Amino acid sequence: MRFCVLFIAVVLTFCTAVLADEPVFIEAESFADKGGWVVDQQYMHVMGSPVLLAHGMGEPVKDATTTVVFPKTGKYNVFVRTRNWVTPWTPEYAPGKFQMSVNGKKLDTVFGTEGDPWHWQSGGTVDIKDTNVEIALHDLTGFDGRLDAIIFTNDENYVPPEDVKAIDVTLAKSY
Repeated sequence: MRFCVLFIAVVLTFCTAVLADEPVFIEAESFADKGGWVVDQQYMHVMGSPVLLAHGMGEPVKDATTTVVFPKTGKYNVFVRTRNWVTPWTPEYAPGKFQMSVNGKKLDTVFGTEGDPWHWQSGGTVDIKDTNVEIALHDLTGFDGRLDAIIFTNDENYVPPEDVKAIDVTLAKSY
């Protein structure tokens, strides 16, 4: 009996440690309050899921917000899957700019400013001090900022997968 209890305790401890290092993956369309952002399905064939779009016709839209429960506190690297949708015509211009706040603190990164293909744009590092975390998206232009997903990871060597099938396999447990 003691062996059984000890074995279960070891397995639970191991599982907790493994799960704590898994990335926190948030699908954009799962935001609780989408504000002025809309769920856009035009990339379903490319992304495998809808995206959030800030289409304000030149006026920034209301923030989208959601609350996420993290497995533990600490330093996390942030990645946002987005794109600069006008890069095929002019890489110097980025009309779909947006920022993100974590617990009311805006990240320095302006998203939607890099590259044409959908990719993970690095958002730097955040210090998570409470496991209940509010995330907000701030549209800066009203010209179609686009967001597919967000990853927070406490693994400083983590590189998010770019292939959609690999994303589905490795990050299947979305928030």
